[in-house]
Amino acid sequence: MPLGPLVFTSQVTRSIGLLAVTGTVLAACSHPDRSSDSLPFTDEFVSFLQPDSLRTVRVGDEVVYTYAWAPQGPWAVHMVTFPLDRCDIGFEVVPAPSSADGRDRQRVSEARPVHPRPVAGVNGDFFTPAGAPVGAEVSPSSFRTATARPVIAFGSPGDVPEIGMPSVEGGRVVVGHHAADRDGESGVNVLGGFPELLAEGEIVG
Repeated sequence: MPLGPLVFTSQVTRSIGLLAVTGTVLAACSHPDRSSDSLPFTDEFVSFLQPDSLRTVRVGDEVVYTYAWAPQGPWAVHMVTFPLDRCDIGFEVVPAPSSADGRDRQRVSEARPVHPRPVAGVNGDFFTPAGAPVGAEVSPSSFRTATARPVIAFGSPGDVPEIGMPSVEGGRVVVGHHAADRDGESGVNVLGGFPELLAEGEIVG
């Protein structure tokens, strides 16, 4: 049974990224028949963080939301995990509405994705005083080509997302094998965030 959508975004608000679990499964792949109850946090991480609170909520098949609170930071860690080989999970960036002097602030709960039933949602990139995202942002309704900050680029369901530094080539925002165009025909959405924490499973910086 395919899930409803998953909403994602990257850091402090303005653009909302949505991981949308589509209503149909692509013909070229099938929904995996498996389940996992393991926490995304390792024992080493929990030992380092020493959280006062640690909880996990399953929001869909293989889609897990985990929250940890550690007062010594203080750190509040929110994490949504899902397998990258799922062919029914997609990503949608939902920009905050524009106003005369920039963009209006908007809560994640107020976002209106194309998909009617998002499964998870996260705040978007950091933003300027006028409300514009600091990093690159590409969606069906926005095209911003800033290249000084890392981004996540995610295409159609079944396409493995990529995190890295973007470049602009021929009017497209390029991240690894993903190329997002202004007219949206590529189906690639791009959302900025900072800092990059992991690359190929290895700690960055």
